[in-house]
Amino acid sequence: MTAPGNETIIFIIALGILLSGAYAFGRIHQWHKRGVERDQAYRTGYDKASRSIMAMIIGQPSSSSAKAVATGVRHGGHSKPVHKAEMDRS
Repeated sequence: MTAPGNETIIFIIALGILLSGAYAFGRIHQWHKRGVERDQAYRTGYDKASRSIMAMIIGQPSSSSAKAVATGVRHGGHSKPVHKAEMDRS
């Protein structure tokens, strides 16, 4: 038995419990979703880095360095390429 007028208090408490549970469920869902996305991004980056390192080891130029060679762009601020013979003179 409940006293008259307590229905509103019970309703407010039940509504508070329901909203708190919904909020907690939403936060857990968001946390899980971000974890999956972070794991996928890590795997993608790891695969890309592995391919890049293997290409460097076997001597394949990457697409950006191949474009730089084709257009004559030099990295490191050198005005002309340094040849081995010029390095031996120094």
